[in-house]
Amino acid sequence: MESGATMKHRSTGPAKRRFLAGALITVFLAGGGHPVGASLGAQTSPVASDSVAPTGISEPPTPCPRPPGMPTQQHTVYGDPPDPTEVSDELKRVYRHIDANFGAHVDRLREWVKIPSISNLVEGQPGIWDSALFLRDLITEALGCQAEIHHPGIGDWGTPGNPVVYGRCDVGADKTIIDYVMADVMPIWPEEDWPAPPFGGQIIEKPPYKRVLVGRGASNQKGHEMAQLNALISIKAATGTLPVNLIFIVDHDEERAEIGIRSFMMKHPELFEADAVFGLGAGQGSNGQGRVGGAASIGNLVFDLETHPVAGLNSSDGMSPGVGLWLPEQPMWRHMQMLQVFAEDSELRRQMAEGVIQPSPPEMEYLRRRAEASGRSFEEILRVRTGVRVAIMGTWGGNMVPGYAGHHRPPVAASKMDIRYPPNVDGEVLAEVIRTYLDDHGYADVKMNVIGDVPWSYANTDTEIADAIRAMYRQFDVPFDEPPTGDFLGTATARWPDYLFTRMPLQLPTARGGLGYGTGAHFHPEGEYYVIEGDGERVYGFAGAMKSYATTLYNYAGLNP
Repeated sequence: MESGATMKHRSTGPAKRRFLAGALITVFLAGGGHPVGASLGAQTSPVASDSVAPTGISEPPTPCPRPPGMPTQQHTVYGDPPDPTEVSDELKRVYRHIDANFGAHVDRLREWVKIPSISNLVEGQPGIWDSALFLRDLITEALGCQAEIHHPGIGDWGTPGNPVVYGRCDVGADKTIIDYVMADVMPIWPEEDWPAPPFGGQIIEKPPYKRVLVGRGASNQKGHEMAQLNALISIKAATGTLPVNLIFIVDHDEERAEIGIRSFMMKHPELFEADAVFGLGAGQGSNGQGRVGGAASIGNLVFDLETHPVAGLNSSDGMSPGVGLWLPEQPMWRHMQMLQVFAEDSELRRQMAEGVIQPSPPEMEYLRRRAEASGRSFEEILRVRTGVRVAIMGTWGGNMVPGYAGHHRPPVAASKMDIRYPPNVDGEVLAEVIRTYLDDHGYADVKMNVIGDVPWSYANTDTEIADAIRAMYRQFDVPFDEPPTGDFLGTATARWPDYLFTRMPLQLPTARGGLGYGTGAHFHPEGEYYVIEGDGERVYGFAGAMKSYATTLYNYAGLNP
């Protein structure tokens, strides 16, 4: 069912940050500590290829030693090592088509990145609809497949979901793949800190890469997703068909707890009869190493806490709502005291962490390898893997006007809470534990509004689709990190809607892996970019990403020698 009106996309205005206060506060409930991650470094001056000259861009991560076995000479015009030779003649035709139409493929990505498909702001809604229409038309017109836009309605937590694009390509193949497409992006605050317009689709030089595309969503995940769609377009153009049947599901709610796609998929599981789910995911690391990823996703419960005045408390008559400037019961003071218990109350922490199960022996060994490779301690990585994390994503209320000295007394104080939890914690039970604790400790009046819950998902790469990814890396002579056998979570700290595919009712094998690189999937930094032209040795560019996706599909379909 389609929208009757098409809304034009527009760029978002200057950041509206007055309603957010305070820094991100993170607490590990299983031992304390800091989140594992890395920050971007200093500024450098890129060279712009468009008319708008950027002012600077973050440095890439510190270069890692070249992994053994990587090609050492650049033989393609797009910054990639030589194409594999031990593949079918049909796939070689696909490679040639990708190279011959590289400019058109890049233009599609730039056009999509220019659409401000922000899902977490009201002003992002026009961009959400433009993105849905853009992808619907791409699937139907460029691929010649069926696709339509669906309105998922009100989600499980009372919020309307964003549009879902559902499509099918049935070519009579033996196997069917689900192509999950993440289409929404995060806000761009602060816009003035971006090295190029975040929705400008601008390509700049960023050593060691001659060309990268800067933009919100360029790496998370539009670059990877468009590489997949472009690869399918080249396969269809070069061969007249596809190696597998495809089901497309486009998600415009990934950044806000999968509200729309969850409703749609739960209501229509019959539309997703397939053999596997496959996508490029994060591609390569900055050192060129490949990744064989499954469906590892940490659980995520998001809710707002609102503290209102306590009725019957007032410094003047004792009967009016308690908004007195000097009362300890005024909303903001009570709110701060309540938040403190999440960090200090050991009993609450214990209750929240009930159900956590330890990694299997193969996963333990994998975590030790990851610790050694990353230079982090094994204890730190294990704490992240098995801990429940509580983060205060923002606090607001009262006088939020910069430079204004009036003593406005806040009628309400609120915080947005983000809790990440590992297997086997249940998000609904977690919400009940928190609600009961607040009720029993003098905060029964505090409102708890659940925004969404994304359950955890184990990965498992003991599958045919994961083997097809491994074969692709060997064909491209790219080293890759071998995950553990059996079910595992690994070092995953991000959440995806993998549970919709791996758990009931679908229970499908799910895998991610491929070539290409970008930065911005975690922490959503300013200057997010996706590599268009690789470094010629370790990291592949956009052409290599497309070729890797096509190669994996041919491997999975049994069409490679």
